[in-house]
Amino acid sequence: SLNPPQNLAATVFHSRVELEWEAPVSQGLIILSYKVYRDGVMINADPVTALVYEDNDVVNGQTYQYYVTAMYDEGESGQSNTVTAVPYATGVLEPPQNVTISISGGMVNLSWDEVPGATSYKVYWSHSPQGEFIEDTSGTFNNNTWSATVSSEKRFYFVTAVSD
Repeated sequence: SLNPPQNLAATVFHSRVELEWEAPVSQGLIILSYKVYRDGVMINADPVTALVYEDNDVVNGQTYQYYVTAMYDEGESGQSNTVTAVPYATGVLEPPQNVTISISGGMVNLSWDEVPGATSYKVYWSHSPQGEFIEDTSGTFNNNTWSATVSSEKRFYFVTAVSD
């Protein structure tokens, strides 16, 4: 029998599932490519030659089962381990990336990369990085930026994305 891929793992995101696996234990045979299966149906249109695959054709909150096989000249291997994945349901989004802060004209300004699926954002602050953070409702949002009057105290901020 032909050795299957090993240690398949799934990482879930908003509207996508990322699969990663290890090559089969060597039998001295050449692996041509891999086939990715979702709920028992092959989903890759083109041969997969990397040890990763991104499935963007998923519905948030739905449960999917995946396994991977290896293709050899001699045929298709058995199945890898099966993993279950549930892409994020509405309301749970990836955190904003590349958050920057600046102070000018008595205003503190935050900006960040837009988050796919976000309908709004929230800004939280604390006096210490390990302290209790509270939502700051004093500021003004404009898409993926936020500004508020500078406080006389040192503040730490973070931003979350919201999907209504």
